[in-house]
Amino acid sequence: FIKYQKQNGLLPRRISAPFLFYHLKFLTGKLHPHFKVPSYSPFSFIKPGKFQNIVFIISIANYIRETNDIEFLEKNYSAIKKAMGYVLKEYSYGHLISEEYFQNWSETILKKGHVLFTNVLLYKALADMAYLARMMREKIYSRTLTTKAQMLRVAIYKKFWLNTSGYYADWIDNEIVYDNFSSDGNIAAVLFS
Repeated sequence: FIKYQKQNGLLPRRISAPFLFYHLKFLTGKLHPHFKVPSYSPFSFIKPGKFQNIVFIISIANYIRETNDIEFLEKNYSAIKKAMGYVLKEYSYGHLISEEYFQNWSETILKKGHVLFTNVLLYKALADMAYLARMMREKIYSRTLTTKAQMLRVAIYKKFWLNTSGYYADWIDNEIVYDNFSSDGNIAAVLFS
């Protein structure tokens, strides 16, 4: 994924064969590796999301915690930091991150606005990036990210928590709260908060 990172920090959503080649593989049983290309958004006319960068940071932090592979971290830290920068361009202190249709992980479900799952994962990514920054001895950057994570955590609770139901709402669009029970968002909130 780092190999295909764009200058602005955006990582691919997936690296796979173009849609047409999936059908050729089905017919012929063959798919050569050089047919695989990066895809940055679910459809060419949709603005790329932030989800892939968020999950990438969480994955890298998990890898570093498990392996203590500091050499890998040092080699790729600028790309990791650039991935975080891409997400933070549209984020400010104490606010939730917003997305348009098809920008979240579930590109077939129409959600727009503030989505619980994405915001909870962003909280985890901010905390994990703070951890990686500490590993690289960037204390000020680490503290900034920790502060952002804590403020986002408070915003998630204030906006999404449904006291009467005992769970977090699924998503909020233009102050309309969609209070469906979102198992992905609620389980992520339990795991990461």
